[in-house]
Amino acid sequence: MKRVFLINVGDRRPADSLHWHAWPSLGILTVGSLLQEIGWDVTLYDENILGPIRLEDFVRSGDVVGLSLLISSCERGLHLANEAKKLGSQYVILGNDQAASRAKQILSQCPSVDGIFLGDNLDPIEKVFGCIAKISSLPVDGIAGFTRRDRNGIPALILAKPFHSLQFNKPDFKLYSQAYWERVWQNHQELDGSEYSIDSTGIKNATIMLASGCAHGRNACSYCSINEVGQMRWGDADYFLSLIEAYKNFGISTYYNVTDDFTGFPQLIDKLYTAGVKFPNLIFYGRARSAMHRPKIFENILRLVDGGYAKVNCGLDSGSDLILQQGLNKGHGIRENKELVLLAKKLGLHLHCSFIFGSPGENERSCQETLEFIEWMLGILGKQVARIESDIFWAWHSAPSGRIFTSYEFARGYAAMVGKDLPRVAWRREFNIYQDSISLPWKVQLSFLRWFTRVDVDFVRDCNTNIRRLAEKYGVIYGIAHGANANVIK
Repeated sequence: MKRVFLINVGDRRPADSLHWHAWPSLGILTVGSLLQEIGWDVTLYDENILGPIRLEDFVRSGDVVGLSLLISSCERGLHLANEAKKLGSQYVILGNDQAASRAKQILSQCPSVDGIFLGDNLDPIEKVFGCIAKISSLPVDGIAGFTRRDRNGIPALILAKPFHSLQFNKPDFKLYSQAYWERVWQNHQELDGSEYSIDSTGIKNATIMLASGCAHGRNACSYCSINEVGQMRWGDADYFLSLIEAYKNFGISTYYNVTDDFTGFPQLIDKLYTAGVKFPNLIFYGRARSAMHRPKIFENILRLVDGGYAKVNCGLDSGSDLILQQGLNKGHGIRENKELVLLAKKLGLHLHCSFIFGSPGENERSCQETLEFIEWMLGILGKQVARIESDIFWAWHSAPSGRIFTSYEFARGYAAMVGKDLPRVAWRREFNIYQDSISLPWKVQLSFLRWFTRVDVDFVRDCNTNIRRLAEKYGVIYGIAHGANANVIK
């Protein structure tokens, strides 16, 4: 039986921040469950829960190693790819957003990587691993959604076909050890236990995906790096009923629905309610725009909660109309943000929210407006704000704002938002030169602030410090949204 070792590569985030260590990796669990079904011997390792892996303790010659890479874990993931090859791994295959968005660059610059999956559909994964098991080789013919080098060593990109339904397999929770799950649950209780109105000692939490996509995705927020976010997909009734039953049988009581925008799926929410689905406790992502234009959706979601805890995770991002509408392309303004706060107060819905400073067009006044909005929000909701996060606007290739690396006119337009004229020579030297890089040096971040905002890094850091102080004043948990250096190398 062929062995595959799947690793969720740890994010470069503060090691003492439990927020990043309180939820299981759904991605490698889903892929591992599929591969086990088709005959593979599967081992999972989640660095966010278990800490940095020592590959030599696990990987043997001939193994296939799969690595799940986000922007914040890309550098470490490529290091692990090199180590896996040194240990004799037959193939090293990557997946997840950062790997998919930089597939051409990774395959061109990283000889240890043999292939990359470009989407979140399981069909190409089954075909590629089926081929390896049958003939001990990667498929010669192209498979949509998977890329490798051709016979000349050139990356052959074959884009994933759009899939209109979400039909993942049911996860085999036992692929993770009981000790793993106990650590997840303990971390969650330590981090979020105070949010429950009951004793949280017996709470068992897990992530679940009921749908995929965001209603704003085809015209995504300027910082969004989620691959395929514009494809709105969900499964049929049999799929989600059997999926939820599997979670229930494993004893899960707190569900974190990681659908990019659950408020964008009113038909699915109605189907769940009609089918009698009830969650003891539910956390979900939602958009402030929905609070103003479709507030009934939040009420309908709460009908799915069986008397327990409900929390919406929403990127409010700014208290400035200028930044929300132009710099971040949110599709709404401050009115919608305020409406979400008032709706949460009315419904008793807990709020997990995040803010960004240093967005395109940012100035000292817009930052002050954000701080004023946050204090107003905390005054309204108090400890109903379960968590507040903030960070710097990070430049990265795969987001819509990443066009600054490839289009001079686009970058020049960003500069014009703050009355600056970006010379072409400066654009080439500070942005365009990095269009084919995998990660970005810290100086790119400084250039971003210098050309596209009226604030510097010290001012932005002071704004984040002020939010922390406001959170402490109101007794609310504060955290960093993306991490101290999520996409850059200092």
